[in-house]
Amino acid sequence: MGMDTWVWELSVRRKWRLPKLSVIPVRRGYWGNKIGKPHTVPCKVTGKCGGSTKTLGNFVKATFDCLLKTYGFLTPDFWTETRFIKSPFQEFTDLLAKPTKALVLEDVEA
Repeated sequence: MGMDTWVWELSVRRKWRLPKLSVIPVRRGYWGNKIGKPHTVPCKVTGKCGGSTKTLGNFVKATFDCLLKTYGFLTPDFWTETRFIKSPFQEFTDLLAKPTKALVLEDVEA
């Protein structure tokens, strides 16, 4: 009984390990200068999908996951333009830099 249990346990472990190993990675982004100047996202993004590697559906799902992560990345060309205004300290620096007269108030006894 001990040997049969061990063989059964080993086969169950292999069945659980196999789907974890059959993952299709899809990489998108800038990988180097093989095509010329940098032309895509400056970071590496991966999408993974598990299951059987024989079907095209898993590859499409992994590619879609990768594209979804890539377009979720907010690049500077998608930022809204911001117009900054000067703070009052920056605007009136010359006025604040001028020396002022000391104002002396006299005590008036009533």
